[in-house]
Amino acid sequence: LQRHIQNIIKNGSVLSRSMTKLGSNLVKQISSTGKHKNDNIVVSPYSIAIALSMAALACTGEARVELLQNLVKQDDIELLKVEVAALQILMLERNSTCGKFRHANGLYFEKAMEYLVNDEYLQTISSHFANTQIGPIKSADDINTFIDTQTTGMIKDVVTKELVVVKEILVEVVE
Repeated sequence: LQRHIQNIIKNGSVLSRSMTKLGSNLVKQISSTGKHKNDNIVVSPYSIAIALSMAALACTGEARVELLQNLVKQDDIELLKVEVAALQILMLERNSTCGKFRHANGLYFEKAMEYLVNDEYLQTISSHFANTQIGPIKSADDINTFIDTQTTGMIKDVVTKELVVVKEILVEVVE
């Protein structure tokens, strides 16, 4: 991992280039509609890429290949894992020189569906995604408290009570 981090510092990251392109394309698409043409738009390509990375790890077949092609430009799940881990380490190491970077990841699922969630997937998410809470869906207040704590009070009330009735929730927020 340290070798990959040094390579990213020297040559850049495939994932970060994909995030930049994703963010740029998203802003262009949102701002091209008449409804948002003159609005200020804020997107977090990092949050989107992390959520898509978590989804890629859960997918198989064509869906996984498509996500990987968009995230790391090749069908290589191990490269995605290393890129995600390296970027998170780099961002956290640079907290002192570039301001504070805090994020919270959450993967929640309906309690009745818990037996369907692959243990290997949960272990991969836990080991490659920093600040991740995984488990059955709790109350909106419990999820929001986790996010509030991870972002030192800067982000609150992301999940509503209405959202908690769905079968799965994937949360990624960045301060």
